Amino acid sequence: MFRLVLAIGFFAAPSLLAQSAVTVDVGVTTVSAEYESISLLETGVRFGSLKSKRVNADVRIATFPRALTAGVIVLATDIDAAYVIPLGKGTVATPRGGVSLVGAASGDGAAGAPGVNFGIGVVAGLTSPIGVRLDYSHRIFFDTGEEGVGSSSFSIGIVWVH
Repeated sequence: MFRLVLAIGFFAAPSLLAQSAVTVDVGVTTVSAEYESISLLETGVRFGSLKSKRVNADVRIATFPRALTAGVIVLATDIDAAYVIPLGKGTVATPRGGVSLVGAASGDGAAGAPGVNFGIGVVAGLTSPIGVRLDYSHRIFFDTGEEGVGSSSFSIGIVWVH
């Protein structure tokens, strides 16, 4: 997994000097394990670059307000390589994939799990400094059992382009 993070950094980090973007978003994550699933509201921030027709870095950090109200801090992070595909004037698609990490901490202890993810985003309104971003992500977190825990999320956010 460490090698995958290094490879993403090696190929994607030079694009951070290009058209960088910061997105603040809100969405819903559905976590499925065995025969049960739950959906939770999530809020997040995404940092990356939107340089067209090349591999770019894409990093997202999210938390779950419902967990905070229960006294638990939950953070989920995706570190991805994304390829930016122009769709039209001021609109791009960003298919991506990489590694994920989810961690939780409370007064009773802490836990975490690594994983992998893939997804796609669509960013519109790039002809101005502020646009809209829609994203879908799917993650598989590896626990101590034989099967991973799946998670899918949909989010919408406001993106600021520099």
